Amino acid sequence: MTYPRMPSAGGVRPHPVAGAPLMCDAREHGLTGDGTTNDQPAFAALVDLLGDAYAADGRARVIYCPPGVYSIRDAGTV
Repeated sequence: MTYPRMPSAGGVRPHPVAGAPLMCDAREHGLTGDGTTNDQPAFAALVDLLGDAYAADGRARVIYCPPGVYSIRDAGTV
């Protein structure tokens, strides 16, 4: 995923992902952690969302994964 250089006006960055939280609970974003459901698509979508938010405002985000068995099948997510 690439992030084009974003122009800034007086040091203010645009906020296309307004309201993206700094800490996300993975289960609130579609991950189940039940050991059978493929959590990879939901995890990839969450990583993309938070990556876009970081590109918009430069603030790092944290993904909290409550205890469980998360099944990540198919392609890995970086």
